[in-house]
Amino acid sequence: GLPIDVEEGEKKLFGWISPPSHHRPNRTGQYLIVNGRPICSHPFSYAIKEGYSTSLPSNRFPLFVLHLTLPPNQIDVNVHPQKKEVRLAQEWPLKQWVAQAIQSALTPKQQQKPTFNYTPTYTPPPRMVQEEMHIPYQTILPTFRALKTVKGYIFVEGFLDAVPDTSLHLLNQTLAEKALLDHQLKDPEPFEREQLLIPITFTVTPQESLLIEEHHDTLHRLGLEIRLFGTNTFLVDAHSHHWEGKDVKGEILTLLETPKTAVKTFTNRQTPSPRRLTTTEAQALIDQLTRKEIPFEPPLLISLTPEQCQKLSSTL
Repeated sequence: GLPIDVEEGEKKLFGWISPPSHHRPNRTGQYLIVNGRPICSHPFSYAIKEGYSTSLPSNRFPLFVLHLTLPPNQIDVNVHPQKKEVRLAQEWPLKQWVAQAIQSALTPKQQQKPTFNYTPTYTPPPRMVQEEMHIPYQTILPTFRALKTVKGYIFVEGFLDAVPDTSLHLLNQTLAEKALLDHQLKDPEPFEREQLLIPITFTVTPQESLLIEEHHDTLHRLGLEIRLFGTNTFLVDAHSHHWEGKDVKGEILTLLETPKTAVKTFTNRQTPSPRRLTTTEAQALIDQLTRKEIPFEPPLLISLTPEQCQKLSSTL
C-alpha cells in the first residue's frame, strides 16, 4: 500500500491506500477510523475516489485503511442509532483536503513515467492513438469556455477537431444534466446520502410492503436508506438530495409500478425545467462533463455555422 501521513491544524490523516492498479468492484476493503471509532462515511469514500481522479477504471473502488483525527466539535456520532455514521460540521473543506492528500500520495509515482518518457518526438503506443481517434471531443474539452447563457442553453467557445470551421457551440443544459445523472447511476453507489435528523416513516399495504422489500437494492442505489420498521411500516433515515421536499412514499410506489424501468423513470423525474445558469455555474457544468469524459457531440452539443455565429455576435 501507499502510505499517507498529513496534518493541518487539528486535522490529521494517516494510514495506507492501494495503488491505482489494485481496486475492487465495491467498497469492501475500505476502513475508516475517525477519532478512534470505526465509521462508515460515503462522503469520505467519495472524496478518496475523487483523489484518484482518472487513475481508476470506471465503477471500481480503491482499498484503504485510514485514521482521521478531527476536533470533537466537527463531528457528531450520535446521528445514526448505531453510531456508524457521522455528520461532519465542515464536510466540503474536509473532502477537498482528503482528496488533495490522496492526490499527493499518488502523484510521485504517476509523474515519474511521463517526465522520463516525454520528448518532442514521442509517439503514443498504437492503443493510445486508437483511443484518441475515437474521442476527439474529449481530448480538447478542457479548453471549452462558457460565454453566455440563456434559459436551457449555454454558448460555449472552443475548437473541435471534427468541426474546424467554428469555435462557437450551443450546449443543451437539460441533456447535460441528464447525462451527468445517467453517468452517476452507473456507479454501484452513485449518490451521497445525508442522515435525517427526523427519520421518515410510512405504512403501506402488505402487497406494497413485499414489493419494496423485493426491490430494496434498487431503492438503495437511487439514494434511499430504507428499512422495515414494523408490520408493513418502513423507515427512511437517510437519502440523497434528489428526495428532498418530495412525498417519499408516493415517489417509491410510483417508481415500483414498473420495477424494470424504475431507474429510467427516476432519471426522467429528476430532470426539471432548466433555469438560466450564471456563467460560473455554466462553466462548472462544463467542467463536470469533462471530468466524467462525457462526449460533447450532438444532440448534447451543436456547433454553430459561421453565418449563425455572425447573427449571434451582437448578443454575445
